[in-house]
Amino acid sequence: MPETLSLRPAALVSEFSRRFTNWKLNRYFDKPTFSFIEYNRRKWPQRKTSSEGPVVLLGLSSIPASVFCHSYLANYLADKFGGRIESYQFTGSPDQVMKEVFASFGANFTLTMGDKAEYKDEAFAIFESLQSKWDVVNLTLDGILIGDKIYDTYLRAYNLATVDLKDERLAEIILQGVTVFHTIRKYLAKTKVAALLTDDPSYINTGILARMMFAANIPIYICSWGSQLMLWKVDPQTSNSGKKFPPPALVHPYYSYRTLFARLSSEKQAAAILRARDALEKRLAGVFCPLICLPQSPYSDDTHKGTVLTGTGKPKMLVMLHDFIDSPHTHRNMLFPDFYEWLCFLLEHAERTDFDWYVKPHPFASAGGGAINEANRGVVTELKKRFQKVTWLPPTASNQQIMADGVTALFTVHGTVAHEFAYRGVPVVNAGDSPHIDYDFNIHARTVEEYAAYIANADQLKLEIDREKIEEYFYMNYFYFTDHFSAEVNLIDPALFEDIESARGLSGSEMYSLYMAGATPERERGIHKYFDLYFNELQTKQSP
Repeated sequence: MPETLSLRPAALVSEFSRRFTNWKLNRYFDKPTFSFIEYNRRKWPQRKTSSEGPVVLLGLSSIPASVFCHSYLANYLADKFGGRIESYQFTGSPDQVMKEVFASFGANFTLTMGDKAEYKDEAFAIFESLQSKWDVVNLTLDGILIGDKIYDTYLRAYNLATVDLKDERLAEIILQGVTVFHTIRKYLAKTKVAALLTDDPSYINTGILARMMFAANIPIYICSWGSQLMLWKVDPQTSNSGKKFPPPALVHPYYSYRTLFARLSSEKQAAAILRARDALEKRLAGVFCPLICLPQSPYSDDTHKGTVLTGTGKPKMLVMLHDFIDSPHTHRNMLFPDFYEWLCFLLEHAERTDFDWYVKPHPFASAGGGAINEANRGVVTELKKRFQKVTWLPPTASNQQIMADGVTALFTVHGTVAHEFAYRGVPVVNAGDSPHIDYDFNIHARTVEEYAAYIANADQLKLEIDREKIEEYFYMNYFYFTDHFSAEVNLIDPALFEDIESARGLSGSEMYSLYMAGATPERERGIHKYFDLYFNELQTKQSP
């Protein structure tokens, strides 16, 4: 008698289901994904929990490293809380393959956008009431800020630099945001969530969820899975109105850098300053810096050679641009509703002065193909025609050469140039909140009127710059958190990040094979020990 037929009816159904699933996986999924699913099934037996029990919630992601690390963390927390794991996705169509992958480590897909038709009237009424772009940015529902997420999602979805208040596509994004809000509220009313493992909260897919979880006092954790594994509990930021909310994007608590640095011993502070000084000097000398998300150093002599600022002998003012499209609201506030409005205001006032003004596009957003880069180039082309009294530099212009040509003052919103040019003695004016806000080596304009005054008097900006404070900032922004909160053992073999060229030709799913091979028992024990330490000790040290 065949082995299958010897089973009882219930077991027979279960066995048939298992074999059918395996057939389906083999038929529709590639081999690495199928192997990863089987790996998960063996490692994470399906736990039986009550529907009333606590939930560890995480977003449906397709990034193999994120999925791999979250499978371990989510199961650790589910065991810790005696609960289950659920996954969500609000925008786009959930990938059936990824739903199967997540289910294999216990994260069943349960939360998605509700019926938009139910909230169409509410969303349309909001759209019809909009009088300014600030009305979009500041949109709240029952005290939860969702407008900045709607704004950034609209820009990114349609590769636009600014909002058009008459665009019906904006009404559609508002409808999505309103529907997500109400869907989450209904979910929280019937579900006890123990923790949220977040991905990028810059857009409505996760940003609104993170705000609502925070308002409900549910802990939010970010898992960094790069060359070092690091956990981070999201701490509150304070808005202009005094309310507390989670950060708009994946940023460290830059507003508390000085407090955190002061907690270090004098010996550690001295070592930190020397380390930052070395890295910063190399960065400004043109050595490629892996800490900055750019494909090559903008300070290299190999970018754009020769004199860049060929002025008239008048004071030289430099404007450094950002990516117009990709999430302008990454910090607590801005003086302008987006980067496009910021630049238009700045250049309108700049053309009234008697200075030589230079504008350099963001090197990453202006290079290569892709719709977002083409859109950024289109914005620059448009503004070149509109503002012809300023000089538009190529995005490849060397920052090192620009410094050598002499810069009287620099204007940005929150770019890395704010500390880099300040380190060479150039006064820098930021337009609102920025990673540098806790320090006084930059000028932080607090109002639009104040900003206009800085533009008009850009040749008279007086600022005492303490280079050691810039080094302190550099250490805090790029080294402190990995130094203090990273796991000693990485779940993913660090060699994969050191020799990324060898993996560049692999497809995304093929990375699973490398991750599974690298997850040795020793590494797994080390990561489990790190989780124990983190949830019992480390996270209490993160807040100032």
